[in-house]
This record gives sequence, C-alpha cells and structure tokens, in this order.
Amino acid sequence: MKYLVTAQDAVTSLTRMPTLKGFCGHTHQPKIFEVTDENIAKSVTPKTGQAYHLTWAIVNPGSVGQPRDHRATASYAVYDSKHATVRFHRVAYDMERTMKDMKAISSPKFLIDRLFDGI
Repeated sequence: MKYLVTAQDAVTSLTRMPTLKGFCGHTHQPKIFEVTDENIAKSVTPKTGQAYHLTWAIVNPGSVGQPRDHRATASYAVYDSKHATVRFHRVAYDMERTMKDMKAISSPKFLIDRLFDGI
C-alpha cells in the first residue's frame, strides 16, 4: 500500500473504494483528500474545530500518539454521517508520562524524542 501524502496519491484509492468516503491512518498527519465536482483531486490540511463537508473523500484524522505535523498534541476527527461532515480536534496529553511509559517498555529513542517536536 502506498502512503497517501498528496491528492494524486489518493486518486487510485478513491477510485477503488466501494464507498464515497473512507478513513485511513498511518501517515500521522491530519488531511482530507477529495475529488471535486470538476474531477480534480485536491488535498486539504484541516483546521482544528472547523467542519468539512465530504462528498468523495479519504480522511486521515492524524495521530493521538505520534503526531507528524509539527504539533505536539493528539489529533482526532469526528465524522457526522447525518450531515456528511468531519470535524478535526486537538488535545494536549501528558507527554512526560507517555515518554516515561515508552522508556519503560524500551521503545526506540527516536520515537520517544519526536513526541515534543511532532515530527
């Protein structure tokens, strides 16, 4: 499977989906990939708290544990199926505790260090 980083990357997945809306992860970056009415693929970096109407799209809610968008907070999204909207949220979490717990289970140092930078 290919990482969905650009809108063009998402086109193949969008055209193969059995539904008009899909949700994925793995890149740890909040993003909406969609095809517009003009059949143009585009990528949207969502703003926290803003609702986005979805027509034909793949949504990546971000990451609650290893953000990779230079923001050291947990990122998640809530989908409202009645209105076909998604809203992205950010919340702070006890990063010191998380780092301590990761050290206790011998997580790789680079994963522990990147929490503060969000990269």
